[in-house]
Amino acid sequence: MSIKRVGPWFLAARIIRAHATKFNIAVRMALAKEAHRYRKEMVQGIRDQAPGGKKFAPISRITRFLKGSSKALIDTGDLRNSYKVTRISPWGYFVGVHRTARGRTSGQNMVNVAIIQEFGTKRHERVVTPKMEKLFWVLFKEGLWSMQQSNKSWRPPKAGERIFHHIRARPVVAPVWEKMRKGTPARIAKDIALRLGLLSRL
Repeated sequence: MSIKRVGPWFLAARIIRAHATKFNIAVRMALAKEAHRYRKEMVQGIRDQAPGGKKFAPISRITRFLKGSSKALIDTGDLRNSYKVTRISPWGYFVGVHRTARGRTSGQNMVNVAIIQEFGTKRHERVVTPKMEKLFWVLFKEGLWSMQQSNKSWRPPKAGERIFHHIRARPVVAPVWEKMRKGTPARIAKDIALRLGLLSRL
């Protein structure tokens, strides 16, 4: 039994390769679009104080007094602006605060700040600066930091001393992931189909 090819096979092969390339481009663009949807939700969540629809824990009255605002994580915008989309492979995107991110106004390593805010910490250590010492005395005089009854000689800490305090978790990534993840496959499939002209945009 013999097989005989009939027709423009080289043309058919070229068309198939072209469609494969077009499909690959459509997939990559759909993945990038979905990654930017996640980033938009994170940034908007910080602005609205409720990423993924889950409200941030309220800030303390001391923090509210110092900031002059009741909103969390938006003092300078450094953290909010650090949430980016980074392409890490031909088919992969990272959404969040990259390890190389630095605060524009503070110069801080923003990934460390993001981790503390995402998970909170029960024992966060800081060295008191002269500026912090002055702020502590202002808080003490304003009655926002009342004297501990068990220690009558208590005073605000001085510059150079170490203090430990608790930072409540205010997650951004986890609630957005929980909100978005179930619909991700369907959105990507639809974006691919639209890119290939298989669906109407209407």
